[in-house]
Amino acid sequence: MDLACASSATTVSSTTACALTAEQNVLQANAATLKTDWASLATALTSTPPTSTTATVMAINAVQLSNLEARVAELAMINLESIPRDTVGLGSKVELEDLDEGGCVEYEIVVPEEVDGAQNKISLSSPLGRALIGKSCDDDIEVQTPRGKRAYLVRRLVTLHELIAAENGQRQP
Repeated sequence: MDLACASSATTVSSTTACALTAEQNVLQANAATLKTDWASLATALTSTPPTSTTATVMAINAVQLSNLEARVAELAMINLESIPRDTVGLGSKVELEDLDEGGCVEYEIVVPEEVDGAQNKISLSSPLGRALIGKSCDDDIEVQTPRGKRAYLVRRLVTLHELIAAENGQRQP
């Protein structure tokens, strides 16, 4: 592994290291709030006849609660050990050199709900994300983009495991 790749874990933000756990905690908190709202609405219904607004709010809450519970279950099924330790995978930060136009850009590989183009957070399922899966430092990739085929070089890679180790004050082997 390139020295820049091995030592870069200490220079990156630790926000990615706990992204999955943080998202799961937020979703669980939102689910708890919806359950409380649901209970309040149910109590209100026992003392007054339901209105169309109340019924609509309850239906919306039921759908939101179901969606949140499904997302929490999906996140719980992610096995961190299945995420690569030395190649690009979920949670990785990757610095790419644009071989066509020059310049470097850093991307973070995130779950689809966290995609944010302005912050260079891309999904594994995006064209660039798919091309990066399994790549490591100094690998070339080609990606079909709306502007045509583009060529990049992986200049730096920090995996989720390196981020977690850096956050815990440990060094990856």
